[in-house]
Amino acid sequence: MSQPTLSRRLRELERHIGAPLFYRASSGVSLTQEGEELRRSAGTMMVAFESLQHRLRSQVGQRASVVKISRLKV
Repeated sequence: MSQPTLSRRLRELERHIGAPLFYRASSGVSLTQEGEELRRSAGTMMVAFESLQHRLRSQVGQRASVVKISRLKV
């Protein structure tokens, strides 16, 4: 992703949230309190999603390994 696209998307996110996420200076950027809270929340969501993904893959894998054979009476 290009720097202009990333900057635009971050501005859109800040506008949507209603709070600045970064302190911007000529020397760089750092997270605001809201930005840090969003970072922590996003990390928690990623851990929860990865756990869910692992559980679902395990369930599907278990179902896929079960073979049922039956006789049909005609």
